[in-house]
Amino acid sequence: MEIFSFNADVAKMIAESFDDLNVFKSFFKRAPLTIRTNLLKNSRELLYNKLSQKVDLTYTEVSPFGLRLKVRINARQFDEFKKGLYEIQDEASQLISLLIMAKPGDKVVDYCAGTGGKSLALMSVMQNSIKLECYDVDRNKLSILMRRAKVSNCEVKIIKKPKLKFYDWVLIDVPCSGLGSIRRDVDLNLRLGLDADKISTLLQKQRMIMDNAVKFVRKGGHIVYVTCSILKRENEDQVDYFLDKYKNLELIDVKTILDIL
Repeated sequence: MEIFSFNADVAKMIAESFDDLNVFKSFFKRAPLTIRTNLLKNSRELLYNKLSQKVDLTYTEVSPFGLRLKVRINARQFDEFKKGLYEIQDEASQLISLLIMAKPGDKVVDYCAGTGGKSLALMSVMQNSIKLECYDVDRNKLSILMRRAKVSNCEVKIIKKPKLKFYDWVLIDVPCSGLGSIRRDVDLNLRLGLDADKISTLLQKQRMIMDNAVKFVRKGGHIVYVTCSILKRENEDQVDYFLDKYKNLELIDVKTILDIL
C-alpha cells in the first residue's frame, strides 16, 4: 500500500510528525529557486542590483542574505555565480549559519561537511574570522568543497580526523531521509526507495554521529544537530534520545537564537 507515492510505513511516519494531514499536499508544490549572497565578495543589495537586470527576483522573507528567483532558470549560467558572488542554497539551509553563534577565533568543525554548503555559508557570515575545519567520510566531496571555497574566498581546512574535546562548535548535518527537500528533488522517494528499514538504518547512523560529536566538543561548547527531514523520528525524537543518553547536554531553543522565526 502506498499513500501519495510514499511507502505506507514512511507515510505513517510523516503523518505522525504533523497534526494536520494536509501536510501531504505541500509535496506537490515545487520549491522556489533560492540563492545565498556571498558576503565575502558583495552585499545582498549589490547582488540584487546586478541580477535584477538579468532575471526577475526578490528578497527572501526570512534569510537576511538570500534572494528568491521568480522563474526557473539555470542560476549557474551568470558570471556572478562563476565569480563566487552567490551560491544556490535553500532559504532554510541558509539559516543554519545563524545558529552557530561563534565568536572570532572560535574553533569550529563541520563534521559532515559534504561539498561544503553549510561551511561556505558560515564563513561568509563570519567573514573568515573563525577557525573552521571540515571532515567527511567521502573525500571526493571534500575535494569539491575546496574548489568551491577557493572561488568563494572562504578559508577552510580539510582534516583527516577531528580532535577530541577541542571545538567550541560542532556542526553535524547528518545523513537523513531528505524528505524536507523532496519539493526540489521530486524523484528522491522513488530513487532512495525509502521504507521502514532504511529509516531505521539512518536513525542508527545519526546516533553514531552524535556519539562522535560529543567526543569532539569541549566543555561548555555547542553541538548543532541538523537534518533536511520533516520526520519527527529524525528530529525531535532523536534530540530526546540524545538528551536522555547524555545528561550533560542542555537543549537550546532555536527561537531564542533566531528571533526572525
